[in-house]
Amino acid sequence: MSKNKYQIPVIVKAVRSEFWQTLLAGAKHAAEEQSDKVNISLLGPPEETDVEEQVQILHAALANAPDAVVIASTSNE
Repeated sequence: MSKNKYQIPVIVKAVRSEFWQTLLAGAKHAAEEQSDKVNISLLGPPEETDVEEQVQILHAALANAPDAVVIASTSNE
């Protein structure tokens, strides 16, 4: 396979949340199972109230031109 690994940032609502930590652990496990095909970045603001920080994280992730983005948005706007 000549293609590099797929680059996928996983952005959650809050990295300090036990719920989102469980999701990140699952994403990490799935990436480990497909380590020859996928490289993920586990990202998110500390708290769910940090909407602007999540937006900044998303913009930074998009600047790297990922193959896909997984996001649990903190805002519906």
